[in-house]
Amino acid sequence: ETGVVTDDLVLWQIKPWREYSWLLHGFTTRSIGNLALHTNDRPEAVLHRRELLAERVKVFTTEWVAAQQVHGDQIVTVTEENQGYGAFSYDTAFPATDGLITDRKRTFLTTYYADCVPLYFLAPEQRVIALAHAGWRGTAKEIGRKLVFRLINDYRIDVKSIQVGIAPSVGSCCYCVDEEVAKQFPEKALKNATHGKYFLDLTEANKLQLIESGIEPANIFCANVCTCCESEFFSYRREGEKAGRMAAFIMIK
Repeated sequence: ETGVVTDDLVLWQIKPWREYSWLLHGFTTRSIGNLALHTNDRPEAVLHRRELLAERVKVFTTEWVAAQQVHGDQIVTVTEENQGYGAFSYDTAFPATDGLITDRKRTFLTTYYADCVPLYFLAPEQRVIALAHAGWRGTAKEIGRKLVFRLINDYRIDVKSIQVGIAPSVGSCCYCVDEEVAKQFPEKALKNATHGKYFLDLTEANKLQLIESGIEPANIFCANVCTCCESEFFSYRREGEKAGRMAAFIMIK
């Protein structure tokens, strides 16, 4: 599932989506460094890396769109007028937002991760794209299901034609939660640990919600790579406050 864009920038991609010449998408590794402005990193260092990524994937940083992610379920529709939101400063990003949808060209949607689940949405016939940031809170609030509803409702898209990619995120191997968190998820997404602790499979939890929303299982593409196990990714669980963030991005060329 990995595609190399240049020698020093390895991106995870959704294999079948590479065939769409009009689509740009990917998920960065730590090789390019931290790409989020809400970390302890120096903003000028983050902006320099964003310039590097933009250059490599042939977009302009002025086309970049980002949100102030809060582990919620707010989803915004992005237009050309929103290009540049959160591109150069965290203050100008969409406030309290974890989902972005657009059908506009040259609008580079981005969301940021260090273990949470990156959800990519694509309606190839209508050329509508979306991203959702789903940590355990966002997953419990069913942001994926809500995004599917928005695609169906706002764009009149047949749910059977929607495709979803789930990029690398923390696996159940490394994600131990207490009973309070565990009880918000179906049994299928939980593995028993000891003393009231559970291993939570957030990819599985999101997948179940998407299937319940009407997405065909064959249209869901999972990386099944754990960001905490694999050192090529940043991981909040492994590194704590000093963890950088990978970027998920998608754009209609």
